[in-house]
Amino acid sequence: MHAVKESIKFARDIIVAIYSLVLIVGFKCKKKVKACILVTNGMGYGGAPLVLLEAAKVYQKNGYKVILYTEFYGDLIKVCRDQKIEVWIVPRGWKMLSKLVLSCKFQFAFVNTAVMYKWVELFEKNNFPTIWWLHEGDSYIDPIAAEMPTHVASSTMVLAVSDRTTMALAKNGIQYKTRMLYYGLDDLAENEEPIAQMNGKKIYTFLVMGAICSRKNQLFAIQAYNLLPKKIRAASKLMLVGTPLDEKDPYYIEFLRVVKQYPEIDYIPRVERSEIPALYRQINALICCSIDDPLPVVVTECFMFGKNVIISSGSGQYYMVKDEYDGYSYLESDVNALCKKMISAWSARDDKAMGEHARNLYTSKFTTRVFEERLMSYTNELIVNWKGVYVDEAN
Repeated sequence: MHAVKESIKFARDIIVAIYSLVLIVGFKCKKKVKACILVTNGMGYGGAPLVLLEAAKVYQKNGYKVILYTEFYGDLIKVCRDQKIEVWIVPRGWKMLSKLVLSCKFQFAFVNTAVMYKWVELFEKNNFPTIWWLHEGDSYIDPIAAEMPTHVASSTMVLAVSDRTTMALAKNGIQYKTRMLYYGLDDLAENEEPIAQMNGKKIYTFLVMGAICSRKNQLFAIQAYNLLPKKIRAASKLMLVGTPLDEKDPYYIEFLRVVKQYPEIDYIPRVERSEIPALYRQINALICCSIDDPLPVVVTECFMFGKNVIISSGSGQYYMVKDEYDGYSYLESDVNALCKKMISAWSARDDKAMGEHARNLYTSKFTTRVFEERLMSYTNELIVNWKGVYVDEAN
């Protein structure tokens, strides 16, 4: 069975590589255009690929021919093609195609995530001006820190998605001149009144959403929920949403065992992307209890919907939230502190102010307009200041 799967994968890789080769050759043969290449580590519905898609849309809006390059398959490939963003899929190990990509004429390259550091090195060797957008925290940077470049060329601009990322770099002795670029998200609640209150509901719903794994720390939220006073437990429920990273992971197995013990805990393995706005409208508060999560999208989306957000110090938005003003914050290892913040959120369940403040946090930092302004400012600065030999043949 394993041999059959490997054969199918190999055949698929050959077909995809040939198709990508046709696209690459076609790009090289066409009249020169103002183009950029965005290199990503994956095309699933994770945070980093999702926000890279927003960057691609910004560049497309500003007149660039956008090429998205990936070594991995994922559902976002179809979304990109629907947006008329060309995707080149070159399976890992196909060095001939990678070299062909490097011979193409782009005005600049954009590399997504720290784990793609080898592409930064390749672009520097080939004299490409490059933006490198880092999304990771300790969990991902620690294992690769010794292999990452100790410094970058003047042609490379390093951007970080939050303070969690810059702290992880500093912890490992990596001293890039790093600037901040928060992502931007389409406003899914633009025509809604941001309300985090009960609205007559008898049950107050706490939501924890994300891949089921030790880094997201869902069991911690269950512990805190079990510490709530009986009165609040009787008038609330805990909703957990997420698929496991690995169904054989001992953490996931323990998670399922614990969840089955509590009828007031709802576990929903999967919610389609199109259904997420409706999910946010049902809940009252989000708990982000992650141990290491540089800037979780679910937190920003709940700000967007004016929901109460209870966030751990392991998450990037922790450094933005004013405790008990536009959200609640606590030290990620303190279960009693999380429980107290859950009590505070429930006690203030009829107060609109925090929901309005949370919404303001989204509109001031995370809208697509703010993101576009920052991204294009950085990009234009890179192009203007770059002292390499590239000449924009399209202009």
